[in-house]
Amino acid sequence: MTEEIRPAHYKHGGIETWDVIETFKLNFNTGNVFKYISRYDNKELLSDKIKDLSKALTYINREISILKDKEGNPLFIKGEVSPCLHPHSKLKSLSVKQDCHE
Repeated sequence: MTEEIRPAHYKHGGIETWDVIETFKLNFNTGNVFKYISRYDNKELLSDKIKDLSKALTYINREISILKDKEGNPLFIKGEVSPCLHPHSKLKSLSVKQDCHE
């Protein structure tokens, strides 16, 4: 891989962010939370630090939303969020499941 896809701010103490994400088997949202939190302090501008922490919050809120769906939704199947039930899903309009009701 080239340096452009693996910039220095993704590596700390010889450990790359994606190695931690894979080791802990973090999902998309929690992996992004870790990514943004692990690199925010390396940013020079305060506005960039705040931007990365805000991005982490966005992924935290998405994961909380998924967990709330999972907890209170009888149609939640095998640990996956039905695209028709998750409020952030872009798949709602695809009618991926027959039990989707708008």
